[in-house]
Amino acid sequence: MRTRSGLFVVALCVLAATAEHSDACWRWRFRRCYRPCPTFVTIAPCPTPTAPRVRTYLEGEITDNVGERVRSARIRAKAAIPSVTIPADDIFEGVDRKTPKTTIVHDGGQEDFQDVDELIAYFESPLRVQERWLGTVITTSTDQRNPDVELVNVTVQNAWIYEISRQKDNDYHLLIGVDPARDQSRYVNAEISAINEDSPDAKNLWELRQSFKQQYEDFTGKALPGNRRFTQPRNPIHIRVTGSIFLDADHGRAVVGHGDIKNFTSWEIHPITKIEILQD
Repeated sequence: MRTRSGLFVVALCVLAATAEHSDACWRWRFRRCYRPCPTFVTIAPCPTPTAPRVRTYLEGEITDNVGERVRSARIRAKAAIPSVTIPADDIFEGVDRKTPKTTIVHDGGQEDFQDVDELIAYFESPLRVQERWLGTVITTSTDQRNPDVELVNVTVQNAWIYEISRQKDNDYHLLIGVDPARDQSRYVNAEISAINEDSPDAKNLWELRQSFKQQYEDFTGKALPGNRRFTQPRNPIHIRVTGSIFLDADHGRAVVGHGDIKNFTSWEIHPITKIEILQD
């Protein structure tokens, strides 16, 4: 009898050790038995690192048809403005929006940006996003700057030239972007305007054009691209640039430039009024 009682007590002790007290009226529940943890853990593979962008020197002839319309008969004679004679190859020959392309904004707003990304954010703001204006309010025949959005001068403290091209209207296109170390293929067109002898700013823009030609030759040891030619330096050129903003109704996004160097927006700095090549 004592043996049976002892076994009964042992059984009760075993049950008590494996039971779990619940807050619900202290009901007895047996613990579940879980499988042991696995002896290995699967680790997701690391993403393949992105190779750094290797930029090569490119140059060639402009073969695309996107661009400003020009006068059908090119005037090859020199043009004169007070005290200055402009060579034929530096005379503006465009047709569309000739006045804003060859004049400077006076008594307008002034905006300063550290880099081209900040400038793009300004152009993409709700007030100035190009889809709000292009082809409706501002067209190729709009020969004055729009007073609501275009009467502004901007300065970009740090920009890099990724492409230079000489257009058939004799403007120089400079596709500018951010520091090559963080380049994300977003570029803005900034233009050294050819000279409209009827513009009140003709003399100032002529001096600016000559200055940039000389800076470029001193820095690179060669001349700017000739007519209908482009060049993409292997090492983009660090500059500080100022000019008047302009929405170019001749083209949309990603059509100005060559290869992977294309304009992110139809907004431009046009004309450039000050440019300085920075010696890094």
